[in-house]
Amino acid sequence: MKFFSLLFTTVLTFALDLSIAQTPQVHDSSLQVTELMQVKKNAVRIARNPADHFLYYITFNGNIYKINTSGGVYSDTLVSDSSKHHINYLQGMLFKDSTLYLVGNHKIPNSAGHGLVMAGRFQVDGAWLWDTLMYTAPYQSTATLFDHAFSSICLNVAGDSIYIGSGSRTDHGEVESTGGLFPGVREVPLTSTVFRLPLNIISPVYIPNDSAFAVFSPYIYCRGVRNSFDLLLLPNNDLIGSENSGDRDDPEELNWLRQDQHYGFPWRMGGNATGMQFPGYDPLTDFLINDSCSSAKSVNFYNDSAYPPAPAFSLSEPIKNYGPDADKYRDPLNGSVHDASDEGIYISSFTSHRSPLGLALDKESKLAMPYTQGCFMLSYTEGTEDTTGSFANGSIGPFSDVSQDLLQLALYKDTATNEYSMNCYRLASGFHNPVDSWIEDSIIYILESHYPNNPLPAKLYALTFKGINSGPELLPADTLICSSTTLVLKANVKGRFNYLWSTGETTSQISVTPASATSVSVIADNGIITIHDTINIRITHAPDACTAIVVSGGLSKVCPGDSRTFITSPGRGVTYEWDVPAGLVINSGQGTRSINVTVNNNFTAAGDVTVMKVNSCGNSLLKALTINRNDSVVPGPVSGNPFGLCNSFNNIYSIAELPGSTYNWTVPAGAVIQSGQGTKEIAVDFPSLNISGTINVNTSNTCGSVSDVSLSVSTTPVIPDPVNGPRTVVSNSSGNIYTVSPLPGAIDYTWTSPPGSVLTANGITSPANIITTSATTVEVTFGIVFPFSEIKVKGNNDCGSGGERSLILKQGVYRQGKNDATDFVILSSNEGYILLRSTGDEIVIFNLFGEPVVIHNRKENAPSVVKIDISSLASGMYIVRSGNKSERIIVAR
Repeated sequence: MKFFSLLFTTVLTFALDLSIAQTPQVHDSSLQVTELMQVKKNAVRIARNPADHFLYYITFNGNIYKINTSGGVYSDTLVSDSSKHHINYLQGMLFKDSTLYLVGNHKIPNSAGHGLVMAGRFQVDGAWLWDTLMYTAPYQSTATLFDHAFSSICLNVAGDSIYIGSGSRTDHGEVESTGGLFPGVREVPLTSTVFRLPLNIISPVYIPNDSAFAVFSPYIYCRGVRNSFDLLLLPNNDLIGSENSGDRDDPEELNWLRQDQHYGFPWRMGGNATGMQFPGYDPLTDFLINDSCSSAKSVNFYNDSAYPPAPAFSLSEPIKNYGPDADKYRDPLNGSVHDASDEGIYISSFTSHRSPLGLALDKESKLAMPYTQGCFMLSYTEGTEDTTGSFANGSIGPFSDVSQDLLQLALYKDTATNEYSMNCYRLASGFHNPVDSWIEDSIIYILESHYPNNPLPAKLYALTFKGINSGPELLPADTLICSSTTLVLKANVKGRFNYLWSTGETTSQISVTPASATSVSVIADNGIITIHDTINIRITHAPDACTAIVVSGGLSKVCPGDSRTFITSPGRGVTYEWDVPAGLVINSGQGTRSINVTVNNNFTAAGDVTVMKVNSCGNSLLKALTINRNDSVVPGPVSGNPFGLCNSFNNIYSIAELPGSTYNWTVPAGAVIQSGQGTKEIAVDFPSLNISGTINVNTSNTCGSVSDVSLSVSTTPVIPDPVNGPRTVVSNSSGNIYTVSPLPGAIDYTWTSPPGSVLTANGITSPANIITTSATTVEVTFGIVFPFSEIKVKGNNDCGSGGERSLILKQGVYRQGKNDATDFVILSSNEGYILLRSTGDEIVIFNLFGEPVVIHNRKENAPSVVKIDISSLASGMYIVRSGNKSERIIVAR
């Protein structure tokens, strides 16, 4: 059933179950539907008045309403009616500048009506002054469901004329006598026609209902249209019109309307031939007839021998629809329902009984892709889920098709064949008899129209598209890709286009694998619009490894309970993936260049904290920092003065620092820690007491403690270093010098020599073999020296004496050298060496105590003159022996 038949009939019961009333739903998440207001029943057109910038809508009975808005609330006001403009069967309106053009009929009950085009000049008070632009002779209105009258209006590209659509008065060319009022009348010259009228006229255009006039009329644009209820001028200035077919299940049409073309009605509808034109037609064998339709019930399908023959000239076919939506068709051979696009074929043009109308165009390119410059269409009639297309009340609708929706018509014009085709995409559904739309900016306003006995209120909706067009948007935004990555580029359009890429390819989708930064362009052309776009592609790589991991809040040695922050080098466009060993817990920062961790008892040994950078191209190499358990270790030795501490203060004792550790010091009884307890360094006082013992320190941290480290200390002096002086001495000898290194903390030294000897120090000679002196050097005059006699020394201070150091002496006897050498001769003797001639194998130099001090072995066949180094000998007399017996006394200076 069609929109126009329903507008004036009240005999049908509305099919919708109110308990499951529909709510419009979008099929594209970028769209949003908002209910604005309720409108009057029989609303039919909506448009914006450029003079006052308000939206207006009209109703079928001739009323004109202004849509008001205040604080987001919409309402309407009646501003004119048919008593002023005389159109009581109103179906079309158009604003141009400050003029409103109305299209429709003035009908008189039980009589012929006539077509009217009225021009209303907008006044400052909001009213119009009406003039007649066109009127027709009275013609045979049928007062049936099929009387479509004058309905559509569209401005031409130059803006100086308008296209006017006049619909058929029959369903499929049958006789419609209107109860005998017009016997034998089918279509007449004023029906099934698109007219073109100039706007710059002086007097109204009169169009007679005359066949001869119609042949030569300059106002006839094209013929054979059943009901071009909506006309639309495309961006390439081609005119299209949507129309519904009859009650038979023929596809509904979308036509490219051209001058002097004929579009087949009543002989062809939706690509199908009308059966009644053929002799012997039997409607019982016509699988496209639904017995529920009005024409079937009125017995308008019959064998019609008087059916007018088809014209001899070529008839233009509808635009082909390749789906995926609105493309169900019934097979004329068996009545089965099919989906054309599922079968890879087309339909001419839409599912039967959709009643296509509400054409709209994004003529100002305000919508973002893929809707830029897009064409949109509504479908009026409610669809059925089953294949019968029948409702319980006896009405019919689209079969297996939701209908009552908004479609995007992706049109394509093949310039080689000069033919149109399209793809249809459902954008929103769930409206109730949507009849017209108005598009501006990013909104399509959708107007519903309910016939009188429809219990639901008709509404006005705003369907909002996401964003305003800011550029071609044919290709994705400029992008950054990984090296060696293949990027698939597909043009963001719907339907069929011709493509030319800067790579030379002509497919809708290409793949590129750029080695360096580049740009790729595409031109998309569907014969109606041409869109250019370019994508700039930059290249990136997997990130480099972090340069280092730095520890904040402590060192890289940790114990349970510790907290640490780990920081690594910054990077752009990356996240950071951290990993920590068992026992370390990341508290915060995962994904960033800095994490905070705490340590628990599960951390029992060393482990690595690792981090890598991550971007869309992959991961960097790992960077690692080894974290050790800060177990206490035995620190280095205690440093400080160990002896001679009598009556000393602020003596500093320390050990190597152990980070994170505490220190516990103990000192011998009598000593006092003045400061530093708990640190790595203390200051200790020692009074005038004989104190000896150890200074101990114990270190510990949260990981545990270790054994003490000790340093022996004493207030008395330390044992002296070894005594320097002659060890072999001769009884009763004098001038024997002995020395010792000074001792820290010693006031004086006590020297002891063998009994019978005396000591001299600082010019004082002892009366016996003991002397206490501040001197570290003494001279000893020996008495009788026995084997194992000793020279001893110790340091003394106010707290007592320290340990004693001794030097064991040897008993020495002077040798008398003899000058009896017969086999060698001393040639010379200078400072540091002697020259001698000898044939002996061994030459030995002795001191006067018989101790060998130089031994020289002659090599075999060596020269007889020998040079011997004596620079290491102290001044004095020495004995040189060659061989086993020859000796000579020499003097070393």
